[in-house]
Amino acid sequence: MYSLDINFLNDRQIRQEAATPGRVNVSPDNKTPLYIGAAVAVLAPLIAGLAWFLLNNSNASLTQKQAELDTKLTEIKAKLGEIDVLRKQIKDTTDETAALASVFTRIKPWSAMAQDIRDRIPAGIQIATIEQIPPPATSTPVPSASPSPGAQPPPAPPPIVVLKLAGIANNFDAVNDFLLVLQKSSFFKPEETKLVKATLGKPRTLQSLSLEGSSGGDSSKTPKLPPVVEFEIQTSLTEVSTSDLIREVERKGAVGLVTRIEYLQQKGVIPPTQGTTAPTQGTATPPAQGKTKP
Repeated sequence: MYSLDINFLNDRQIRQEAATPGRVNVSPDNKTPLYIGAAVAVLAPLIAGLAWFLLNNSNASLTQKQAELDTKLTEIKAKLGEIDVLRKQIKDTTDETAALASVFTRIKPWSAMAQDIRDRIPAGIQIATIEQIPPPATSTPVPSASPSPGAQPPPAPPPIVVLKLAGIANNFDAVNDFLLVLQKSSFFKPEETKLVKATLGKPRTLQSLSLEGSSGGDSSKTPKLPPVVEFEIQTSLTEVSTSDLIREVERKGAVGLVTRIEYLQQKGVIPPTQGTTAPTQGTATPPAQGKTKP
């Protein structure tokens, strides 16, 4: 008969080896793992120290660059402040220049206006006085609404200049003729050029001269002069810019003001004349007779 001899210890060893197929048996005399561990233990602090050194060095470099950038930023801010000051000075100078230039565009030269009136006086009219009078209360400019914040304030309205022309005329027709041609002037507002007074005076007596040794003669035979019409015309200067009337002003002889305005236009201080000027009436021609007497 056969007998079974089973060794369970050997079978256990075989199962353990089968369960760990990748296990490598290390000999107790092999020092390689020990050396590797020692090398790692030594190199790890060295690598950490080197990384810390490089990091600190990089931080110091970045801190230095930040300080340099802060210095440059401070210099740039200072220069920007200087630029802002210069811009404000330029703006103030530009505003002052524009305000000064606007004076030339508002000036209506008296010589040109006087020449224009002289050219428009028809026969039978004599101007005694031309004076500036205070504007009526209704002519006071109404202030506009307050502008929105940050908006440029509107320019101040030009002053209202009211003139009164007083004189005498041979008859009412001559007064009407003068009023009509004066309303066509480029220097005055036609709607505000009106006759405020026209009265017929008393007949005038021509005084005779008495020479020494001559008889005085009969005073009843002294010739009588026809009565004259005393009139007053009120008008206002137009608000049209003088630069828009530059050709008219030049034709009336105010060459100095025209030269200044053209120079300012060439420099860009005053914008060039927009459009054409009002039609020039030239020397006034009295209208036809036969209008209604005032």
